Amino acid sequence: MSRGMFRKALLVTFVARHWRRRGERRIFRGMFGKILLAIYVVVGLIVANSHHYFAHLNGGAKPIASAVIAVVLWPLLLLGLKLHIK
Repeated sequence: MSRGMFRKALLVTFVARHWRRRGERRIFRGMFGKILLAIYVVVGLIVANSHHYFAHLNGGAKPIASAVIAVVLWPLLLLGLKLHIK
């Protein structure tokens, strides 16, 4: 094997490993983000439930919208803000 072919083979191997590692990092980041989103939504459901946003969901669109907003913006509930739509 000539020096030039050896260098090309070495470069191809390095690039392949680099891209593989980069893809693994992207997968890990994506999975980590999904786990954080799931935890955020579960905490939002718990906080909204503790503030009784799911008590009257059969009353129409406004209680459902209030519950969805409460789940998404649950930190505001902890600060004492009322998110009921009237």
